[in-house]
Amino acid sequence: APENARNDRYIQNPQIASLGRNSIGVPGFLKGLEHAHQKYGSGHIGLHCCSWSELVWKALKQALKGVPVSEHFLNATQTKISQEELQSSEAKYLRQLVNKGKSVDYFNDISIYKRLIETMKIVASNGSDALYQGGQLGQNLVQELGGILTLQDLKNYQVKESEPYMSNIGQYEVMVSPAPSSGPELLAFLSTLEYLNSSFSNFGSITADYLHTISNVLENLEELQLRLGDLVNDSSDQTVQNIVQFMLDKTNAPKWISSIQGESLGSDPNYALSEPVGSNVAVMDKHDNYVSVVTSLNTWFGSKIMTQDGILLNNAMANFAIPDDSG
Repeated sequence: APENARNDRYIQNPQIASLGRNSIGVPGFLKGLEHAHQKYGSGHIGLHCCSWSELVWKALKQALKGVPVSEHFLNATQTKISQEELQSSEAKYLRQLVNKGKSVDYFNDISIYKRLIETMKIVASNGSDALYQGGQLGQNLVQELGGILTLQDLKNYQVKESEPYMSNIGQYEVMVSPAPSSGPELLAFLSTLEYLNSSFSNFGSITADYLHTISNVLENLEELQLRLGDLVNDSSDQTVQNIVQFMLDKTNAPKWISSIQGESLGSDPNYALSEPVGSNVAVMDKHDNYVSVVTSLNTWFGSKIMTQDGILLNNAMANFAIPDDSG
């Protein structure tokens, strides 16, 4: 979150935590990718690969070939963003993207998308410094947001690496991302399925009882998942760690089945789920090196703020449980 983001503002007006300039978190995806490339890249620099610039240009070449405007995108502009949000003075460039997208076959024919292409070229040449170290992209962003985000916020941003959580599920060792991602929830769910499979001979038969059981498990775990915030080295850390350990403890599997457990957890209005949206790309090479990247604007069209450089900004402060885009 930006340095000048104050909790009392969001408590008084919860809507600004999920919409508009005040909802924006410091962008992290670009710096996260660069960090991963520098630390874990092969280091091989050949004729066409794999410096930072060459990798970005591989993506650019695909973008320049033409990205079709999909029915999925057009449907989302009708169902996932209100006309009130779209007509907001802060949604100028998003409005251009949405309105023009209805009449063209390719995003490449939209001027704001062309600006995004130019932004990618700057990133290819200058790396993350273009955004985080006072470069033109960072200056443009700060100017457009009117002080909500500062150059110092961008300079202070650091990539954080965390150890994955691991658990044995049957004959498999499963690795997941740590809090605040959904990793703990996934391990708890798999552990519960393992418990049910070993305890009930007919488990897996699609019956009313089976569906009711699975529903209870998902609801109970979701209540806990929504309380997993970022670990920021303050008093909240221990609370998050306690919840994580509670979820990863296999002896708690019977509790996730119970409706009573859900009632004892109780819903907290400060952790309202808001239909998070994310995209995942996963690749594995011939040496069994595996890379998975999840990127998200948090919700559909994020903060609804798009910059003159073609960057659609995430509303990372809308929900503690949504993983940020730090790579």
